[in-house]
Parts: sequence; C-alpha cells; structure tokens
Amino acid sequence: MYIKNCIQKYMLLFILPVVSEYFKLQSMAVPDFFVGENQAKELTLVEEQFADVFMLEFAGLSRDDFITVLTKHGVIWELDEAMGRLYYTDFKHGGLNQRFKVVKRPFGLHKIMNGLNSCITLDFKSEGFHKITCDDHDLKQYFRLVQMPNRGL
Repeated sequence: MYIKNCIQKYMLLFILPVVSEYFKLQSMAVPDFFVGENQAKELTLVEEQFADVFMLEFAGLSRDDFITVLTKHGVIWELDEAMGRLYYTDFKHGGLNQRFKVVKRPFGLHKIMNGLNSCITLDFKSEGFHKITCDDHDLKQYFRLVQMPNRGL
C-alpha cells in the first residue's frame, strides 16, 4: 500500500507541471504566424497578437491529452473524422478524435499526433489544419510551443 501511494504521489507531481503550462503554437512552416481563429471562426494561422493560448489537459489512462483553448473559454480541439479537419468544440466526449499527443522533436520543435501515425498538418490550400500521415521531412507538421504566463487569461 505504501509503494502504491508513493507511486501515485510522484505520478501526480509529474503530471501537474505539464497540465499547468500555457502556450501558443507557432508554425514552423510560416514562422511569423501562430495557431488561432480568423474572423470567420476557422482554425488557421494568425498574427501572434490574435493567437489562441492552449493548455494540455490529461485525457485519462492513455498518454493522450485534450488540447484546451484557454482564450476561447475552455473549448477543446476536435478532428472531423470524415474530412480530417481540425476545429474547436465545446462538447468534450473524450473520443479518439479529441485526444492528442504533443511529441517533442529535436531543436525545440514539436509535432501534434492523433492516433499512431497521424500528425496535425498545416494545409496551405485550405489555410486550415488537417490530420495526415506523419512525415519527419514535412515542416508543415512542426510547431514551437511558446510558453505563456499562467495567469491573466
């Protein structure tokens, strides 16, 4: 019982710093722009002053997280499974299309994965984000997490 309590305590200490980090997502394909909503409420790239602020929220027993949008009153990311398009929703059901992994890559960059081998990717044609097969050579799949202060949002 003692070992179980210690493991739970240390697991909680490990999870809390990740959960409390606020960040903006800077595109590496277009480094002057960040992830946010445009005037038409479409998820796209915007100037930094209009960028949304995100937080990872533990999604259960797996290593997946919800990506909560703090600047939009706690909505979360969701993938339209039919189209593979990323959008915001306020209905959290915990399905696979709402769970993501933020994977650290070299040089301080990150990929955002959904499922085993799918990454969130900037689509220049639609100016939105879609889920496609991960490709380490595709700059449109890389983001820099720009840390934000944890208060004042």
